[in-house]
Amino acid sequence: ATRGPGSIGEKLEAGSAANQAAIIARFEREARESAGRHESLNTQLGIMQQRLQELEQSARVASTMQEDLQYLSQDIATLRGEASRVDVEMRERVAKGERELRAEIRASQRLLLEVAESSSKVSREKAVPIEHPGAASQAALQNGRP
Repeated sequence: ATRGPGSIGEKLEAGSAANQAAIIARFEREARESAGRHESLNTQLGIMQQRLQELEQSARVASTMQEDLQYLSQDIATLRGEASRVDVEMRERVAKGERELRAEIRASQRLLLEVAESSSKVSREKAVPIEHPGAASQAALQNGRP
């Protein structure tokens, strides 16, 4: 009875084979799902690694820009200092030039006054009396000349 068709052994074997086939089908389905998840996770991991590289590159660029801005700020501060120094020097030169120009103007004015006084003295010493034109003819009449 145990070996005939439809015996318990055959039924157990058939049930066991069905269970085994179901387990294998389930295992294969879960393996495919797991492979799909694995693929998706690998894709996401690749995207995250690419973003990380981009962020690292951006961080390097930002660091370089920050260094450049620091150098630029230092250069601007240096230029401001130099401009201030040049401005002070220029103001000092202009003030000195103004003082020298005023001194030259005063010296020129004194010289002009001296020349005017000398000219005035010379004119008084060499002054020739100017006669009225009618005076010469009057003198000639008095001397007997027409």
